[in-house]
Amino acid sequence: MNSVWFRSLGFFNNPFSIKPAIFSDKIVGYEGIVDEISYGILNKKMLFIEGGYGEGKSTILKRLINDFGGKKQVIYYSCNRMESRLNVKRLLNARYGFWGKLFDMKPKDMILLLDEAQEVGKKDYSKLYSYYQEGYFKAIVFVGKEFNKEEMDDNVKSVMKEIKLKKLSEDEAVKIIRRRIGTLPLLSDDVIKKVFKHSDNNVRKMLKNCEEICKHAVNYGESKISDEMLKELFGVKKVVVKKVEPKKVEEKVDKKKVVKKVVKKKQKEESKEEKVVYKPNQPLNIGGSNEEMLNKGTDELLDEDQYY
Repeated sequence: MNSVWFRSLGFFNNPFSIKPAIFSDKIVGYEGIVDEISYGILNKKMLFIEGGYGEGKSTILKRLINDFGGKKQVIYYSCNRMESRLNVKRLLNARYGFWGKLFDMKPKDMILLLDEAQEVGKKDYSKLYSYYQEGYFKAIVFVGKEFNKEEMDDNVKSVMKEIKLKKLSEDEAVKIIRRRIGTLPLLSDDVIKKVFKHSDNNVRKMLKNCEEICKHAVNYGESKISDEMLKELFGVKKVVVKKVEPKKVEEKVDKKKVVKKVVKKKQKEESKEEKVVYKPNQPLNIGGSNEEMLNKGTDELLDEDQYY
């Protein structure tokens, strides 16, 4: 049932997919930032979008590709693929395929989206600025975990604008989930907020955790996620009165025998709990779900095509 759990809830695809392709137009909490980036692109600017893991960089990039792509004027490239230096000339030549490389054909007014831009060095920035000044790039958008001015010369600094992604609020987190699942009663707004908090206010982790708890509920026939279930799923231990009382047993039987009996009983109890209680820290065999994509970089979540 793991592979089709969401079908039981009436969804054709996994509603908590981390991959932004399915929900590319559903920007929550970053509408103003997307508008600011779009304005910068239209006005031929260089922008650096700084954001941490799971803070919406993939979704924003996909939205920009959707808004400005379609005419092969957008180049997407992940800098963690470059060997040492960024080969800007090859990126431009490849726009025209074999003939572009053969005759050194380079397009003008391209929009360059550079992912994992924290890998870009000082020489790369200078080279990009040179092509930018010559009109090969209308705009360049750098997206990375850290904005490092020390790697930029004065020319680059003078035209670079930094945009820092903010953490989403609990209400925005609820809005993200509601846009995906509608009014599904399985997840209440209060539960979504608790999951978001447990996920360190990180959207990617929240989506993964929502997937896990909904799958668990479907597999065990639950109609609603309760606080009790959240405690079990998130590994919060309860204080339970022990049934085995070692003192009474020690009075009647030798210590060696008591240890064996207590161990066996504990092993039986643990084996029963392993069958019933879900352990979120242990990876599950759940096919193409968020478990496989959780730690992937932005470039692995987006399509492999470089030109849009």
